[in-house]
Amino acid sequence: MPAVFLGLINNIALLVALSVVHGLIVRHSRQSTLLYQFFSGVLFGVVGVVGMLNALVLAPGLIFDGRSIILGVAGLFGGPLSAAVAALICAAHRYALGGIGTLMGIGVIAESALLGVGYHYLRRVRPDWVRPLHLYIFGTLVHLVMLAMMLLVPGGMSAVVWREIAAPVILIYPLATVLVCMLFLDLEERIRAQDALRRSEEKYRELVESVNSIILRMTDTGVFTFMNGFGLRFFGFTEEEIIGRHVVGTIVPETDSAGRNLSDMITDILNNPEDYQSNENENICRDGRRVWVRWANHMIRDDSGRPVELLSVGNDITDRVQAEEAHRKLEERLRQSQKMEAVGLLAGGVAHDLNNLLSPIMGYSEMLLDADIDEAAKTDVREILGAAGRARDLVHDLMAFGGKQTLDMRPLDLNAVVGPFSRLLRRTLREDIQIALELAPSLPAVRADRGQLEQVLMNLAVNAQDAMRGGGRLLIRTRAEGGADGTVALSVADNGTGIDAATLPRIFEPFFTTKPRGMGSGFGLATVHGIVEQHGGAISVDSAPGRGSTFTVSLPACGEPPEEEWEPPAQDIPAPRGRETILVAEDNQTVRNMLCAILDKLGYQVVTAETALECLEAARRPDTRVDLLLTDVIMPDMNGRELRARMLETHPGLRTLFVSGHSDNILDGQMEVGGQTGFLQKPFTRQGLAEKLRELLDA
Repeated sequence: MPAVFLGLINNIALLVALSVVHGLIVRHSRQSTLLYQFFSGVLFGVVGVVGMLNALVLAPGLIFDGRSIILGVAGLFGGPLSAAVAALICAAHRYALGGIGTLMGIGVIAESALLGVGYHYLRRVRPDWVRPLHLYIFGTLVHLVMLAMMLLVPGGMSAVVWREIAAPVILIYPLATVLVCMLFLDLEERIRAQDALRRSEEKYRELVESVNSIILRMTDTGVFTFMNGFGLRFFGFTEEEIIGRHVVGTIVPETDSAGRNLSDMITDILNNPEDYQSNENENICRDGRRVWVRWANHMIRDDSGRPVELLSVGNDITDRVQAEEAHRKLEERLRQSQKMEAVGLLAGGVAHDLNNLLSPIMGYSEMLLDADIDEAAKTDVREILGAAGRARDLVHDLMAFGGKQTLDMRPLDLNAVVGPFSRLLRRTLREDIQIALELAPSLPAVRADRGQLEQVLMNLAVNAQDAMRGGGRLLIRTRAEGGADGTVALSVADNGTGIDAATLPRIFEPFFTTKPRGMGSGFGLATVHGIVEQHGGAISVDSAPGRGSTFTVSLPACGEPPEEEWEPPAQDIPAPRGRETILVAEDNQTVRNMLCAILDKLGYQVVTAETALECLEAARRPDTRVDLLLTDVIMPDMNGRELRARMLETHPGLRTLFVSGHSDNILDGQMEVGGQTGFLQKPFTRQGLAEKLRELLDA
């Protein structure tokens, strides 16, 4: 009897081992597949053979083992194919062993397998029939049939077999069947749970991979543990390249374009995730492109509350940020334009008053130089004239900035301006500044004032020189854009220190300068801006610290042939004189007295009037002859244009010279009428006044 129990323990140990190996097979295949059922049957059959090799021998050819349990379990959990394969293997081996118990042994194999298959199908109908009681009944049934099979043992041995094994079989084998079945049921339950988890993970991964959002996870130190396919494609990485890398330097730059420290921001997010449940920041792709992403963050914690991983979901907002930035820049340009317009109006008004003050200073100083005074006094007068000249230049800059200066607009070849003027630049700039020209051939003409274009070139060149303190290269280029009806571009580029982002928006503001006190008025670039605007053009700048600056002026092509090469006027020409009668209408007494004194010295007869009405009265007197009307444009009771119109009623064809501290555009284009009118902007020199008078009187 002890030997019988020892054999049972041995067979049960084999069955436990069978359940473990069976579990490995199940993990690597699907239970519903024929391949699984076949290999499962082979496994059950091999275990049955091993059991028979270690069986309890009751008599020669009569053995006792646990194949009934093995085959019953094969049918119950493996199904018909598993049971059939296992039964064939076991039956073949039992047949090969031979002996008086062969028929009985094969019968036990067959009935165990069949009962197992039957319970397999019953279980499908009644899934709950897998409780220990149901399994015990199943085990008892299998082994009662097995005991009935003992009747097949020949030679009266069935009674011996019954006496030896009946009690152990009825007492222990059903319990062993329950034990093994519970092991397999637990294995099935774990497999189902694993399958459910796998399916859930697959659905989660499918969801994560199908959304058009970036989904990533990183450790509490910022190292990537996962990124979905959309995120990998968005940033340009493969999964192998990104897993294990730190977020900073991979998709988050150390600093963004505005200089914000993003490395510190990531550290703060990982340390204080509740403060960053949503944030927007600049990111970087593998190819270096900068993009903007809006992130939603959630810290995953373990059971103790310790941070484990940060889950972040991001959406591309680059287009929105760029649109907002473009809108902001547009608003800034509008504000800047309004500010420049306001300052320009102020500058024009101030310039008018200053011109009225400078006109008598310069006029009387020139007359003093002709007076009989000693040389020391003349030297002082020349200093006064020099200071007045510098003040006049500053006023001209004011008017250029405000777009109020008088322009002599002519069709010009830009190359014909730049080429000759570059020679003056070479004499003006420091010797350590190399000047290079790249002039595009056959440029369309632009309608411009040559002197003002030269002023633009000079200001830009001096500005570039100041940026190249240790010497450098100044490159002046011209090019046509868009053909004869397009634009002509003039660019001035240097390799100096460059301009930082904070300074760039203010460089065209008047009085704004980065130079030390006393080294710049802050009007150079403001003047350039005003001149370009008055020409109907545009100016732009491309600069950054360390890579120099390029200023580009774009002027509209005029579609006309350029005028002949410009020649500078001859110098030191004596002021032309005359004997005609000139009627002077000027409301500023100081300027009026100065005009009278100059005209008298030039030989003219002068009739003066403080207002337009006085002027009309003087012109009506029979004894008054008027050859030319010299009038201020802006007067209290009537402007200069209206005065001329009234004067023409009594003096047809009257030649008129308008003078003003404003520009000639205040006359709305009514200047030239058959050569009978002209304009002279204050402050003017005696030479300029004398030449303009003869130009009109001799026309």
